[in-house]
Amino acid sequence: MSIRFEHIRAQDLPDDVACRRWLSASVALDPLRLRGLGGGGRWSISFAVAWDKRRPVGILPLCRYHGKAFAAPVYDPAIVAPRMFPGTQVSPDQYLFIGGAADLVSGVAILAGLGQIDAEETRSALVDAAFDIAVHDSLVGVALYVRDSELPAFIGRDGQRDHEAVSEFSSIHITGGEMAAYLGSLNHGRRSVVLRDLRRISEAGLLAAEVPPGEIIDEASPLIVAVKKRHETMDHPMLTQLRLIGWSRAAVGVPVAFSVRDVGGRLIAVSFGCHQPPSLEMYEVGLADDPPDRHLAYTEVLVYAPLRYALRESCTQIDLGLGSTTPKRLRGAQVSTVWTVGDAREASGRGPANTSYGRATRIPTAMAGAGKQGDSAECRRVGAGS
Repeated sequence: MSIRFEHIRAQDLPDDVACRRWLSASVALDPLRLRGLGGGGRWSISFAVAWDKRRPVGILPLCRYHGKAFAAPVYDPAIVAPRMFPGTQVSPDQYLFIGGAADLVSGVAILAGLGQIDAEETRSALVDAAFDIAVHDSLVGVALYVRDSELPAFIGRDGQRDHEAVSEFSSIHITGGEMAAYLGSLNHGRRSVVLRDLRRISEAGLLAAEVPPGEIIDEASPLIVAVKKRHETMDHPMLTQLRLIGWSRAAVGVPVAFSVRDVGGRLIAVSFGCHQPPSLEMYEVGLADDPPDRHLAYTEVLVYAPLRYALRESCTQIDLGLGSTTPKRLRGAQVSTVWTVGDAREASGRGPANTSYGRATRIPTAMAGAGKQGDSAECRRVGAGS
């Protein structure tokens, strides 16, 4: 059996496709959310869509950056993956970012209910087609921040694409609905760390409050910028504010926020996340520079407040994001490698780019008995309840 592939602009993605239930590495890759971001700003978005007869089975975002220089080094392949792109002189608009970019994750959205073999074949076929689009359009195809579980699809069936480890991703897997079950899953050393943290957080009066995200974005933005600055990533409070507003209004998932204040009521730590059952995905963390219990406030909004929420809402996983793996690992997180994938040989001698929207091809693949249909085409905020 074969599937049909189509390359379309984000705004042209039909409602009955965007509003199905999709499974991806991050809520940031949900087609409905990305479609809403595809109309402006530094990034433009299109989609490679795989169809099995009349049913969409996979969607891969393709992103272009518009500007003379990247807004931050985390988007520049030559900085993120220097072994693959040593001394590369490629302008930002000559890259095709395969699988996403702006949210520091790349991946394929697969229709919920698709069988495992079908999903793997669809994922690989879409990635192959996307790199072909890059070649056809005289662009340098690159996938930044690919999770370890999707690496085989991105490097190709024969491992023909170069890849470089660029970061680490942390997540906490929850096996029970109570704090006791979480503590029981830890070894003696990590359990001691957690119990000490929880005691000190309680004694210092630093328990986080769960707050509506929209009510704290203005106050939180400078703290998020301060954290990025300490990691040598420049941002501006106004840009951070706009990004958080857009994130909190996305049509997918339930946005959440956790805040810690000192005795005077000043905000000293904050985190934002998105609840997309069965996972809670953390998005941003902000932290003041000078509080005496800074480390405790950080661990509270990074791990413990999200953990209490996840236990209450019966989540099975908390995604804690990239970097800072030591404090996360000490509190029970599992860590996996994050990759950049591409063909560095394509990073030279590129002429003017041509965009090939609307092309359709047949991709042979061993579709082995499709699973159940995805959700109906009715658009709704997934997980928001009734």
